[in-house]
Amino acid sequence: MNIEKKLYGGKGFVIIEDVTPSEIPEGFNSRDAVIANDAKICTNTEALKDNIEVYKFLEKLFEWGHYSPFEQAVLKFRIKAPYVVWSQIDRHRSFIYSSQLRRSGRYAKFTVDEFYIPEYLSSYSSWIEGEESSKETLENIVDKALFNYEEMLQAGVPKESARFVLPAFCLMYEDLVTVNLKNLFHFLALRTDKRAQREIRELADGMMELTRTLFPYSIKIFSENIKPVNYDFNEI
Repeated sequence: MNIEKKLYGGKGFVIIEDVTPSEIPEGFNSRDAVIANDAKICTNTEALKDNIEVYKFLEKLFEWGHYSPFEQAVLKFRIKAPYVVWSQIDRHRSFIYSSQLRRSGRYAKFTVDEFYIPEYLSSYSSWIEGEESSKETLENIVDKALFNYEEMLQAGVPKESARFVLPAFCLMYEDLVTVNLKNLFHFLALRTDKRAQREIRELADGMMELTRTLFPYSIKIFSENIKPVNYDFNEI
């Protein structure tokens, strides 16, 4: 399974590579039926018979705040995003990494194509005289850093040390992460909030869009019940 959404002007992406449950049960139209019928074990009652019953029962799970059945669904994502995004994903300790497979700057050279420069910085003026926008300034910083990086490599500096001159937060990294649907809900509630940084929000929106294709009932009900997240950090 590979369903993909391009991100960050085409430099990044999010892909769902695998999912549990792997199959849609016979007689139903989505994997949501597995979650709903697994939850019926708690009450030792009859299995749900059709898609309408599945949808209504999932609504009740949200109404009751009974989210543990959603742990039965597990998704494996391949993500390519700037480091500033990974520094925020890392805070979600329910994400399981595939042994931290991010590319190694010790063994592979960095190139200009591996830097994310936000297009929206064009709307901000530069803080450096003679340059039109913050985007132009960042482009020049990356170009100069890469020039110095190449010069250090030519001088025999190891890749692992030469990379110190590179602006790290806009470097693109790729990794595999696995998360169950319950914990994905928590991530999405936090990171799709309009006050989240737009780069992590772009990824979260993409993850929700792809997940919706596999668990349409769960994501629809989640979207209707999502609560705002408090991003106000007022000093006491």
